[in-house]
Amino acid sequence: MMTYLASDILAQQEYFRQLVAKDDQLQTFLFEGGEDIEHFNEKSKAPDFQYPCLVLFMPMLEIDDPGYGNIDANQDNAFAILYMPTEDTDAARNEALQRGQLAAFRVIAQIRKDARSGIFRLPEERKWRVRPMSNVGPDKAHGSMVDFNIITNANAQVGFSD
Repeated sequence: MMTYLASDILAQQEYFRQLVAKDDQLQTFLFEGGEDIEHFNEKSKAPDFQYPCLVLFMPMLEIDDPGYGNIDANQDNAFAILYMPTEDTDAARNEALQRGQLAAFRVIAQIRKDARSGIFRLPEERKWRVRPMSNVGPDKAHGSMVDFNIITNANAQVGFSD
């Protein structure tokens, strides 16, 4: 039986938590509900926190309601992969940036695979914006931020049309 990703944030958190669990290099999953990194700053100080970390940011939803049948949620998503540089040198910071980028590519590959299996859809025109992040949080972590879109069915959340 096919499992579809629901359009709510709890379903997305669980999906990305499972992506982290499947990846043999990622250690920690965090969800950031706002537009800043307040939660990350707090959680990264906890004794059980470990790098590398995947941070999922709250998606922005656009509900496409044609007035009949299926209601789609077009989701603007973002996640970050953060590593701690091994030392305070340009070479170590660049290595952390590279490792974050390579981990982001692994996550993108898994998202594409899951879309092909029907868990959710990707837009016809796919764009993955991968950009560097430097000196993030109190530890000055480095890595990559990825912006992307997925489409989920929102009928369970919004309901069928009248």
